[in-house]
Amino acid sequence: MRARDRRGPRTSLERLVPAHFGLASPGAVVRALYDGRIEHERLGELSPVVFEAAITGDAVAREIVDRLADELGVMAAALIRRLRLRRLDPDVVLAGGVFRAEDSAFFERLAARVTAAAPAARIVRLEAPPVLGSALLGLERLGGEPLPEAAIAALDSALRELASSPGGTTKDAGRAPASRPGLPEARKQPSLDRERR
Repeated sequence: MRARDRRGPRTSLERLVPAHFGLASPGAVVRALYDGRIEHERLGELSPVVFEAAITGDAVAREIVDRLADELGVMAAALIRRLRLRRLDPDVVLAGGVFRAEDSAFFERLAARVTAAAPAARIVRLEAPPVLGSALLGLERLGGEPLPEAAIAALDSALRELASSPGGTTKDAGRAPASRPGLPEARKQPSLDRERR
């Protein structure tokens, strides 16, 4: 909208965002949001659209992505300071749909903010669906003892399959790529870190 009313530079998002929702213009998106034809929750679907525009050189999209990296980095740094972890080597776990992006500049910027607060911090990519830990804790509580590894693997697999299926209901639980650009020292987190519970 800012480009349309000349308050900001032109951007490919003027075309990409309406196209994502099957509409013709940014104004049509705004009207559809106001009259309820597009649910506000669907705005989260735009993350891959903005990342792709940023990767292909759109300056406005890059500014949005950079601001996101900065905010996430500031949030992680604040938590590190509040928990007095600056001199330790905390794991900073990246969980959620935004971290499925393949934008090395985003991850490098985020990692720089985190390591400025805690130089030995490790960026860890969550491999399992976020709901897995809760499901395992609930099952163990019902049974009163730790679950066998085979049961954990079966639940992990079922949740990943549910999340990746059309209409799946487990948010942010898709399969993550094997590596993340921009995070050369990132390490994979096991499906469930039993030692930390």
